[in-house]
Amino acid sequence: MKLIALVMTIALSTAASASIPATEAFKNILPAGTYAGYENGSKKCSVTVDAKEDFVSVMITTTDTTEGFGLLNKALGTSVNETTGEISASQSLNAPFYLRGGTKFLNVQAEGLDLVQVSISKILLDHRGNDASTYLECTVSL
Repeated sequence: MKLIALVMTIALSTAASASIPATEAFKNILPAGTYAGYENGSKKCSVTVDAKEDFVSVMITTTDTTEGFGLLNKALGTSVNETTGEISASQSLNAPFYLRGGTKFLNVQAEGLDLVQVSISKILLDHRGNDASTYLECTVSL
C-alpha cells in the first residue's frame, strides 16, 4: 500500500513539474506588450500583458470596462495545452455574498497565425439565484 502511495506521489509531482510555466506559455502565444484588437468584431479593445520572472498579468481594456487576471508560474488551476499553446486558468474570488465566493476564469488561445483571443470571465451567483457574472473578450493581432 505504501508503494502505491509513493508511486502516485512521484507521478503527480512529475506531472506538476512537467507543465509549462505561465511566463513561458505567454512568451509562446502572446509576449509581453500592449495589443490593439476588437471585442465581438466591432468595438475597440486592448490587451496588456506584463511578464515578470515568475508572474504574468493580463489586462483587457474596453471603452466601458477593464478586467485583469494575474498568474503565478506554479499556480494551481492553470493549464497549458502543449500542442496548441492555449492557456486556461481559474481562481477563487472569495467574494463573501456569492456561492463558493465566485470564480474568475482566463482563456488565451490562438485564432490562426496572427490573431489571439483573450477572455476573462467571472461567475458570481448568490444564494437567491441572482447572477452578477461578467464576460470580457478581446481578439488582438500580433
